[in-house]
Order: sequence, then C-alpha cells, then structure tokens
Amino acid sequence: MPAEHATHEGSRPAFAEPRTPSRGDPGLFRALVEFTDGIHWEFDFPSRRFTYVSPQSERVLGYRPEEWTGFEFWAGLVHEEDRQWATDYCLQQSFLGKDHEITYRMVAANGRTVWVRDIIHVVPGGEKPDRLVGIMLNVSDLKATETRLRREVSEKETLLREVHHRVKNNLSVVQHLLRMQSRSMHDAEGRSAMVECEGRIRSIALLHEHLYHREPGGRMPSRAYFEQLTSEVMRSCSPPQGGIRLLREMDEMSLDLDAIMPCGLLANEMLTNALKHGYAAGGPGVVRFSLRREGTRVRMSVVDDGVGLPDGFDHTKGSGFGLRIIHALVEQLCGSLSVRSDHGAAFEVSFEHPPRGEA
Repeated sequence: MPAEHATHEGSRPAFAEPRTPSRGDPGLFRALVEFTDGIHWEFDFPSRRFTYVSPQSERVLGYRPEEWTGFEFWAGLVHEEDRQWATDYCLQQSFLGKDHEITYRMVAANGRTVWVRDIIHVVPGGEKPDRLVGIMLNVSDLKATETRLRREVSEKETLLREVHHRVKNNLSVVQHLLRMQSRSMHDAEGRSAMVECEGRIRSIALLHEHLYHREPGGRMPSRAYFEQLTSEVMRSCSPPQGGIRLLREMDEMSLDLDAIMPCGLLANEMLTNALKHGYAAGGPGVVRFSLRREGTRVRMSVVDDGVGLPDGFDHTKGSGFGLRIIHALVEQLCGSLSVRSDHGAAFEVSFEHPPRGEA
C-alpha cells in the first residue's frame, strides 16, 4: 500500500459501499463477501483511504469497519517488528502494479497478536494504480500449528542425534572389545575371524556417524562415507608388508538408508576379501574401488591385481562366510553380483536405485 498523504478535495467519502458486479444480486455478493472468514477490503489509491472493510474486521482484530480510515491506520496495526518491511514491500509491489501476497503480524485491539495472509490485487489506473482490493486471512491457527510442528521436529531431531551418538559409541565399544579379543587369541584363523567381525561393526558405526549429514527425505551423501570406510579397511586389513594402493572412482550421489547400509557392508566384505586373499603373500598391488551411477542403477565394484581366484571358482556355490554375507546383502538390495578373474579378481554389484525425483 502507498504511504498516506493528505486527502484531496473532492475525494471519495471515507467509507463507501463495496463495488459489486454489474450483474446479479448485490445483496448476494455482499453476503458472500461477509460470509468468508477473512477481512475483505478496498483501498482508493488517489485518496489513500479505505473505501470498504468487511465486518469481519471486528471479529478478527476488534476494530469496527468505520475505524479503518487510511494507510496510517493499517500500518499502525502491523506489529512493530514487521511494520517496516511489510509496508515497504506493499509500497513497492503496488507502485509496480503487481498483485502480491504477504504474511505478517497485526496487533488486535485487545493486544493479541494475529497472523494474517494479505492477498492483494492491484487495479491499474494509468501511471498509478486506481485502487487495491484484498482479503486478510487469519492464519494464526496455521502459524501456531507450524510453530508446534517445528518444535516437535526439532525435539525429534535432537533425540535422533542422541540415538545415533549412543549407537555409534556402543558400536565403538564392541569394536574395541573384538580388537582386544583378537589380540589375545593364539589361533590365527580365530584371530582373522575377529578382525573381520570388527570391520563389519566399523562399517555400521561409520554409517551412524555420517547419518548426522543426511539429506531431507532420509538420503545420505555417499562419497564421504565410502572414502572413510575404504580408508579404514585399508588401514586395518592391508598386509603387514604394505605396498598395496587404493584407487577410488566414485560419483557423487545420495543413497537412502535401506541401500547405504548393505552397500557399506558389501564394500567392507569385498575390500577385505581382496586384501586377505589377493595379497596373502604381500604387495605390491593396486585395489580399485568404484561406485558409479548408470541411469537408474548403481554399480559398486572392487577389483584387485592380486593372485586371482582359484581355478573353477563358482561364487554361487562358495561356502565361505564372507561370500555368504555378500550374497545375502546383494539379495537385500534386489541386485545382481558378477565375479570374474583376469589378472586378479573383480567383484561387482549392481542394483536399481533411481536418483531423487525419479523413484
């Protein structure tokens, strides 16, 4: 709305009948306007005066329609924290001749704060608008509900962060216990099993750590998680002699929690198997970890240049515990597993996971 100026001689009366369509029953139009749960108003631009305010103004704000005079009266009802930006915005949009909507607070006659959604139509009149027509909808209940929901969401997010923190800490305790137990074991096979279990726990603990950075909708950026996970596996499972390098090829993508959990465990199993079996005699060597998106599918692979797979190896008939875990996780993803041996070993998992918006 424009700022109020002194009224001009011969301007419209301070209060006039609302304009009605040329056809139909004016009484019906008035009844419809006054039945709506909102303050209908009309503002004459040249005189800077309200020419109509519907009776709802008394119920919503406690002011009778005839009390609404000019711009200054309306501006005086706007909450002091909203007054400057709200009036500036209405001024700007009105002078540009643009219809606009704005939500702000008003102070009722009894001091109560009322949230309104003001929907304003600008009627052109040459260089300046002829008049403004609008409706102020009382949205206080909606704002109260919005505030309550925001508070509840904040409380639940705080609780969820606490749960993730406690789960991560508890998993770390289990991980350290397994590490201590493995160091006290003299049986090499049993010690190796403990180390592998520790790695599985580690992949889950890392996931809970990265859940803090999940996106709206429950998806989580994958790159940082898999970078840290593969580095941890390399640190703990590489042959003592060293000389094994890890190369990563990863697309930036987001995975939902139902996918990223089994993917993390799969990455741990495949990388651990490559280091354990491909380089049993030590390095040097290169292990490639790949996580790529191809259309609506995701492909994850671990390829090494180690000793390769045994002659006649059939992954569908393998009885090793790690291989059984891999098959179970691939089934959980409703994906497929391909295994090949050519100057090393390659395990590749492919599963359907459309990008956001295509699911």
